[in-house]
Amino acid sequence: MLPTKLTLSAEERLLMMDTRFILTKNAVLQKMEALLGALSETIREQVQKWALDQTTAFVLSPKIARGEQYQELPWLMLDYPRLFTKTDTCAIRCFFWWGNYWSVTLQLAGAYLDNCREELEAFVNRNEGQENWYLSVGTDPWVHELDGDAYVKTGNIDASYWTEERSFIKLAKKIPLEQWDNIFPLLETNMISLLSMLQQTQAPKR
Repeated sequence: MLPTKLTLSAEERLLMMDTRFILTKNAVLQKMEALLGALSETIREQVQKWALDQTTAFVLSPKIARGEQYQELPWLMLDYPRLFTKTDTCAIRCFFWWGNYWSVTLQLAGAYLDNCREELEAFVNRNEGQENWYLSVGTDPWVHELDGDAYVKTGNIDASYWTEERSFIKLAKKIPLEQWDNIFPLLETNMISLLSMLQQTQAPKR
């Protein structure tokens, strides 16, 4: 007889015997990955148009990654740019989290944060009336959960946020999964909006 902790509930038994869920999940993730591939090409074209490909942050090509266990749920992400060193960070991450949301996040640290801090503040102020923009307030740059205590909505930030000492800043846009039919232009528009800050502040040259 199985130990109690290994006993399956009625719902677990049904899922164990049903191949459709896993096959459908795999098909969904394949489509998500194809979408991120197409998005990466669109963003590269914009990067070349603005000559950002001549800057240090864009030396590496876009990277798509996929996993199964971010808080026990599947995820996909596109990073571009993706510069991570011991002192500096300049990255834009498009992140899909199964059952939760999409997000587009600009992550800056070191020289890139110093260069972009004023433009970041101006961007937040310009978009003050828009929903679902978040700023990091935590101490761990690898927390992606926008609804936890590591982020606050930009509308709840006061002027002191920009004068406080911070080792990094993340500015994120949350996009509900229900907006799937318009997801490509939503991701593209928000990534380009964040890219524009790097373009305007002229990231360090190679």
